[in-house]
Amino acid sequence: MIGLALDRLRTSRLRTALTMLGVIIGVASVVALVAVGQGSTQNITDRLSSLGTNLLTVNPGSSQQRGTFGAAGSRESLTFQDAQALRALPVLAGVAPEISSTQLVVAGDSITTTSVLGTTADYPMVRNYELWQGSGLTDLAVDNELRIAVIGSSAADDLGLDSSSVGSEVKIGGLPFTVAGILQEKGGSGFQDPDDQVLIPITTLQKHFSGSDTVRTIAVSAASADVIDEAEPAITELLRNEHGLGVTDDDDFEILDQAQLLETASAVSDTLTIMLAGIASISLIVGGIGIMNIMLVSRPGRDRTRCPRTGRDLRSGPRRAGPDHDRLRGDGRRRGAGHPRHRGGRFELGPLARLCWSSTAGSTDTIAAS
Repeated sequence: MIGLALDRLRTSRLRTALTMLGVIIGVASVVALVAVGQGSTQNITDRLSSLGTNLLTVNPGSSQQRGTFGAAGSRESLTFQDAQALRALPVLAGVAPEISSTQLVVAGDSITTTSVLGTTADYPMVRNYELWQGSGLTDLAVDNELRIAVIGSSAADDLGLDSSSVGSEVKIGGLPFTVAGILQEKGGSGFQDPDDQVLIPITTLQKHFSGSDTVRTIAVSAASADVIDEAEPAITELLRNEHGLGVTDDDDFEILDQAQLLETASAVSDTLTIMLAGIASISLIVGGIGIMNIMLVSRPGRDRTRCPRTGRDLRSGPRRAGPDHDRLRGDGRRRGAGHPRHRGGRFELGPLARLCWSSTAGSTDTIAAS
């Protein structure tokens, strides 16, 4: 059986090659599209994981004026004192309040405009950054409103800073700051570069650039993944007490869980993967139907040129052609005997063809021309 199949494949090599090509392309397209979907899922997961370990983000709630609700985060309800209070919770490993301002940064002859982020010493741990050179912010610098700066890798490249620049002076918003350290490159995609920023103590930014005690967000890191479910209600209870909210009052803040973001992103990516796989499967089915159609169309042509009784190809005739044997050619002519007589659109069969057809369909001397 296998030998017969291989023999048929060798007989029609072009048709075999085209059929194999169609199947290979169809299967490869399904595999490629599924791989693209799974790669997208992994990429989204890695990006969200790079934002921080066991991360919870506390944001201000939406403002309300005359019955109209503003955008999320429009209410100025979070302060630096709230962040200091959260540090007392045992379920939290780090607390990093954040407030940003866009400022002009000058280092020697290099100038760049970048985001200046006021935060605390826990920021690298909470947001999953590592130091490349020097040191980070300290509690002492935050308490004393010191003018020190930790430069992101992209901002350092724009300013021409390297490992020897630690301890040098840069000007931020016209004020001199000492470079305490340079962050390791984190990398990112899209329009926002997480490495294009400068970190300074939050108290220094509030004093010189914002003039307000409110913060944009408070990023906190749970002590472990097992206590994330405990951390959220603990944060809610503490902040409600800090803000003096009654039992019937709504929260003036919101807490975002990184795990929820991961689940949402994974669900969207899984849906995309299923959709791509469905499209590829439809293409594969259509291609398979086309291949079967070609094979079915070519089958009757082979049947008409083979003897139903012996399976021998009628176009070739007997292997040893003698003077008493005429071989019927595929174009309806007999080799060595001139043209056959034409009878109303029918051709006269040679002795071999007459023998085949007489043994299966009775005594028939002619066959319709095709």
